[in-house]
Formats: sequence, C-alpha cells, structure tokens
Amino acid sequence: MRLFSRKRKASLQILTSSRANDFPRKMVVQESKLLALPDEILVHIVSFLNLGEDTSSPGGLLETRLTCSNLKALADPFLYASYQILQGEKSERLAVLLARDDRRATWLRSVLVSTKYDDDRGLEHFPSYLRAMRNLRRLILETPDCNSKSPDDRVKWVQLQKQYELIFQQSSVAVPLEDRLLPMLEECTLHFVDDTVSLYPLTKYSSIFLHPTLKSLTLSCACTDMAAKILKDHRHLKRSTALEHVHFEECDFDADSLEILLKFPKALKSLRLSEGVRYSDDFGSRHSRLHGNLNPGTLSHALTKSVGHSLETISLSLGFQRSRGQSINAPGRSLDLSGLINLKRLEISMTTLGLLITRPKCDHQTYRRLPLSLETIRVFTIPMLILRGKPPVPFQSCLFKDKTAHGLPNLKHLIYCYEYQAPRGRSSFGLIQHRGEDAVTRIINQSKDNVKDINDRNYHIYKRNGIRVTVENEVTPPGFIPPYLHNEEKPTRGIMWDTAEPTFNALCIEDRSNQAARAALFNRNATTNEMGDLFDDGGGVEGFVDAQNARRTAASDDEDEVNGVEEDEDEGSNPLALMHLAPQAQELFELLVMQPGQPFQL
Repeated sequence: MRLFSRKRKASLQILTSSRANDFPRKMVVQESKLLALPDEILVHIVSFLNLGEDTSSPGGLLETRLTCSNLKALADPFLYASYQILQGEKSERLAVLLARDDRRATWLRSVLVSTKYDDDRGLEHFPSYLRAMRNLRRLILETPDCNSKSPDDRVKWVQLQKQYELIFQQSSVAVPLEDRLLPMLEECTLHFVDDTVSLYPLTKYSSIFLHPTLKSLTLSCACTDMAAKILKDHRHLKRSTALEHVHFEECDFDADSLEILLKFPKALKSLRLSEGVRYSDDFGSRHSRLHGNLNPGTLSHALTKSVGHSLETISLSLGFQRSRGQSINAPGRSLDLSGLINLKRLEISMTTLGLLITRPKCDHQTYRRLPLSLETIRVFTIPMLILRGKPPVPFQSCLFKDKTAHGLPNLKHLIYCYEYQAPRGRSSFGLIQHRGEDAVTRIINQSKDNVKDINDRNYHIYKRNGIRVTVENEVTPPGFIPPYLHNEEKPTRGIMWDTAEPTFNALCIEDRSNQAARAALFNRNATTNEMGDLFDDGGGVEGFVDAQNARRTAASDDEDEVNGVEEDEDEGSNPLALMHLAPQAQELFELLVMQPGQPFQL
C-alpha cells in the first residue's frame, strides 16, 4: 500500500509540474467577438436567418435566440414578424403569446387570416389583437366562401367584418396621427361576404381607401353600387392617400362609384378591374342586378377624370360585349383609353379586347382608343382548348408592320397568354367522358403546336419591326374560380414561345419528325452520307430545309386571315424552322453546310 501511494504521489507531482508550465494559474474567459459588434449590424445579420414567412420553419432563429440573452433579444422580433391563422387554434395560440409578452404585438409585420368555415373558434377575439399591431405592414383577411350558406349561417362572419371596418375607420387619414390604428400598414387584401347577396356592398367597407400609408389594396367579390353613399362625409380628402396599386377581383362596378374611390389616392400607378360575371344575387335580394354590365364608355370617362395623368398599368376583364353586327364606333360600345396619357402597360382579357379592336379584320383605328405611350400589351384568357380549328391570335400582322398608323409608336412587347383547364377533376368530367383524358391532352398539345407554328411564320415580322412577342400558357385548376384564396389551388403559368430567346424556342418545340430518323441523325458517329439519306427525296440538307419550309407555309389564305397571319413573299427561310430539328441541330449544320469552326447564327 505504501509503495502504491508513493508512486501515485510522484505521478501527480510530475503531472502538476508539467501542466503548471502549459496553463495559466487563473482561468481567463474570452468574450465572443460577434457580440462586440453594434446592435444595428447584429440586427441586420439576424434578419437573414428568417428564410420565409412561415414561422414553423424560421431558418435558424430558434437556435440563435437560445445562444445568449443578447441574441435572444435581437432574434425575438424576427421570430414573431409573420403569423398565419389557418385554423382556429392558431388564433387561440396568438392570444397566449401576446398575453405572455405584450411587446410581441408590436413585432408583427405580416398577418394572414384564412380559416375554414367550421374552424373559427377564438377568431372573434382577433380584432382586439389587431388594434395593438402598430407596426403591421401586410394584412390579409379572407372570409371563407359562404355563398352556398343560408343568410343565418353568415351572420357570425359579417359581425367579424364589421369589427374590421371599425378598425379601418380609426386608421383613416381623418383621424389624428396619435390616435390612428395600424399606422404603418402598406399592403392589405380583403375577401369579405355579405349576409344576403353574393357580392358584398362596398358602402359598408370603404374606409380602407382613406388609410394614409397604404400602398397596395386588393378587394374581391365587392360591389360598388350606390355612389351617393360611398364615403360621402370624406369627399374633401381627395388626393390625400399614398395608395399606388388597386386590384378589384371578381367585383361589380358602377362607374360613378369607381371614379369617387380612385380620386382619393395622390397618384395611383396600377389598377386592375375584373368583373364578377360568375356571380348572381340570391335569397331574393332587393338590390338584385345583373353583374358584368359596366358600360365601357362611362368607364373610360371615369378613368380619364380620376387617374388620367398618373396611371401606368391597367388590367381589364369586363363582362360587356357588343351585340352581333353592332359597330365598335357606336356610342358607349368601345373602350377609349387614350385619356390615360402615361399608360405604359395594358393587360386585357380576350373578350374585352373586342372593345378595342375589330376581328377578324382590323379597322386600323386603334389610334382612337389607345394612348401613344403604350409599350406593353398582354392579352390573357385566350382559349387554348379548341375542338375545331386553331386557337385565335389576338392581333393581325398589320399592327406589327405599321405601329405608328395604329397609334402605337412605342409598342415594344406583346404577350399572349393562352388558358386551359387541367384535364382532371369533376369540372372537366363531361369533356373527358366523351373524348377521354388522353384525347383531351392530345387536343391541347395540338393547339400548342398550332400556336407555335403561327408565331414561327411571323417571326421575321416581329424582329423587323422591333416587337418582342411572348406566348404564355396558363393552366387553371379544375373546381376553382377566382378569387383564389390562400388554401386553394392556384393556376400555373409557363412560357411556350419568345422571340427574345430563339434557341429557347427550338429546344421547347417538340420534334415532329420520325423518332428513329432523329436518333440516327444526331448520332455523333454517323457519316455524312447516312445523314443525307434521311432527308426527303435524298436531297441532303437543302432538300430537307425546303420540305420543312413548304410544310410550314402550307396553310390556306383563309386560315391565315382568321388567325391573323400574313406572309411576306420575300421573307425567305425562317431560321427557327431550321432549328426545330433537335437541340443538336447546330452540330449538324456545322458539319454539312458551314465551314469548319464557323459559328451558327440566326
């Protein structure tokens, strides 16, 4: 025992003496250099940790706030910056969070409320929390679709909307600054319902137009009737708000009411008007009227008087249509946007376009209806699913060839957006039942090919006149109609064709040639003779190119007139047609036609 204890003491002495030279006797605690940075820089660093608005995945904020008390104080405001109430329990959870720390209400920057009809518990207390959110920037309030419910079943939602309206009244420019609610609000989206009709009257919920800092406002399923009652006590506050973007989705318009509302912003930049032609009043309303009957003449006059000098972008989807044989020059039967002198971009539905141009033959008088400043025109809801014939092309080539004569000297970009419904679900069941889902898909693909062919033939006209043409396709989800709420499936959009990307066009358009020939044609080990044998009549590359051009110009004059296509005799071969072969076409032309090393150019 003694021997063991002596050895143990000796080893401890050696270890102590060696460590004494390596380590200081007094422990020194080194502080993090990160915390030595100013709070402004730390706040900027922490702001990048929140990768999205979904607080369930804050992207590192939870880990950061657990590091130390200093970083916790900096991270907490970002952790509570965005909140979504998609179930009633989320509203109850918000009440608990705010009760623990009332500062959290001032940290909120974005709030979304979109619950289902039968999942609204605790939501009646949300307006009281909303009053305390003084730094809120973005607010989305979506009442669930109640049009299929009886009036008695809508009462609880209408009562909730009235509380929202009281908050907006106390947020208006008419209230002293120190007493205003939501003083920092910049973006707001409202989807409300009414207890008797399908479109709620805006006379009950129009105070939001008086908010002093609001820049973007979206309203859906609203009715602007009864102009005499809309903000009648605040007409003296015209040109007093910061509103720049207004979006009416599936609404019913009255020209006089619209003119009153659009006069409150100082300088409105963007306006979207979409009429609710899909809705009709029910339950025997006393104010029942036909939706989608806004007169284009009175609308043009209201827009010119209210936003004629400030508007830069407008989107129109109206329900009004001229009767068969009625002249576009008849009073009140056409749109006159020439009074919007600073308009740069026009988005218009295919049906509403008939109020600006004549089809199938152009009357060459668009200069009377469109402003000279226009640079971009986008035509949407063009039908893609055509069972007979080809999908329509909105404009004829005369517009491209002589822009000045048509009153569009600054036109630079045309966008065609073709729309079709996804061939699935109950809403498309009838067509699928008669033709089959595969047959419907083939019809859609054939329509896409026809649209691409038409634009291929007009490629030289576009380029020569300095116009970029983009062809989009939008697939709408079956079973849903606008407005698309947060929890609903939304349309998807893609680009089919674009003059700005000629290589993109060649890669995107499907190769219609024989698959076996295509495989042999682009085999890197194939010889020149093997490739030449694949072309029509053994004519080599030149023969195949001639055949391709002949096939693409075989459409009759009647079909070209209907689709707005006019061929130039001196256009020559289209380089896009040459590139339709496959993505490896450049290698083929370098091998057979061009000198070695010479690049292939359009």
